Amino acid sequence: MNWALLALCLALVLGFGSSERLAAAYGMAVIGAMVTTSLLFLFVTRARWRWSLARTVLIAGAFLALGTVLLGANLVKLVHGAWFPALIGAVVFVILTTWRRGTDALGEMLRRRQRSVPEFLREIGARRPVQVPGTGIFLAPSPGIVPFALQHSLERMGIVYERVVLLSVLTEDAPRVTPEERVTVERVAARVWQLSARYGFMETPDIPDILECCRGEPLRLEPARATYFLGLITLIPVGRANLARWRARLFAVLWRNERPARAAFRIPPDQVVELGLEVAL
Repeated sequence: MNWALLALCLALVLGFGSSERLAAAYGMAVIGAMVTTSLLFLFVTRARWRWSLARTVLIAGAFLALGTVLLGANLVKLVHGAWFPALIGAVVFVILTTWRRGTDALGEMLRRRQRSVPEFLREIGARRPVQVPGTGIFLAPSPGIVPFALQHSLERMGIVYERVVLLSVLTEDAPRVTPEERVTVERVAARVWQLSARYGFMETPDIPDILECCRGEPLRLEPARATYFLGLITLIPVGRANLARWRARLFAVLWRNERPARAAFRIPPDQVVELGLEVAL
């Protein structure tokens, strides 16, 4: 990444060719950052801090007004190089909004296919699948929801593990979570457990470390002998989910380049089984 930044910076300097044009680009970048920060500050004061309208206008509005005046003054420099940071900002904005809208649409489509734990238990009773010795750990999006990897193992292979652990990794609205609040274990059926792990937004989830906390009662897990089941979603961009065709294709590219769950959660690769699912988005 550092070498890539070096190459891009050198290309930027050589491409502009003069310090005057580069200064115009730099000025637009700084003023754009000021205006964006002022807008975020305005939102936080009203939505989070619950400031009065008068106080918000007096303080946050003053910063925004100053930034807007400076931004307007820099618009005349667009043809002299200020277009470059504006273009970069627009590209980043499109990527971020596409990711947000795409994940919301994908989540909505997956929720239509998901089942609750009681529904899944009734299906197990009706099908009477083959029981496989050992412990199967399935990553669930939220407590009480059966992940499609577990549904696939029942519907496609007709098997269910002797012990099933539904593991949900939850991100709290706090930078860190104390070790005492990290792990919650709940028994939802004779051989089905719900394991919830809470992390702050400044922390990195570590599933093997979570399972180390569950060696004792009541779960008695052996992390080295457990099998992790992950869902591998393949997106087919057809424009069905209220997304333009180009946005659906861009989201599919972003999704393919997302960091795999096994790496994000530090799961041992030799203990992972991935089950695929195609979703027409």
